[in-house]
Amino acid sequence: MDLPERGIGPVQTVAFRVGELRKRKGLTAAEVGQLMQAEGFKWDRFTVSNLEKGKRQNVSLTEWLGLAHVLDVSPLHLLVPLEDVEYNVTPETVAPAARVRAWVRGVEPLPGTDQRIFYTEVPLNEVRRREAKRELFEQLGEWGAVDVEAEKRRDPGTWENDSGEGV
Repeated sequence: MDLPERGIGPVQTVAFRVGELRKRKGLTAAEVGQLMQAEGFKWDRFTVSNLEKGKRQNVSLTEWLGLAHVLDVSPLHLLVPLEDVEYNVTPETVAPAARVRAWVRGVEPLPGTDQRIFYTEVPLNEVRRREAKRELFEQLGEWGAVDVEAEKRRDPGTWENDSGEGV
């Protein structure tokens, strides 16, 4: 299955990424099915094959987490494309995949989201980690070890304050 240029959804992405990761790891569909069985899922090679071919139209949350676990990746990297294509968050909400990845990470809200609610739900320990990361990169920048401006462009969420404004 090839990624469409526009409007890929969550199940399509999971299916595409499972196939891609399975092949990269040198696994057969039967082996992925066995790995899923070892984690308590009633999967077999047909389940894997049907998912990859688009014949299986859904993946439960626990299956999604199980697939990420047996394929050794973050669940995020199964759910949202690595490429910055248009992503169907819902049938009515489409956003660039990079923006969706930041949203799933809890770093940046989607357009139309109440930012106050979004940022007040970030756990305090994550806010502190973000602040610590900013401080580290600022120090590394002072030493000339990193290009802070390039880092700000690469990971804008780290450089925003809790209201979503740039620091």
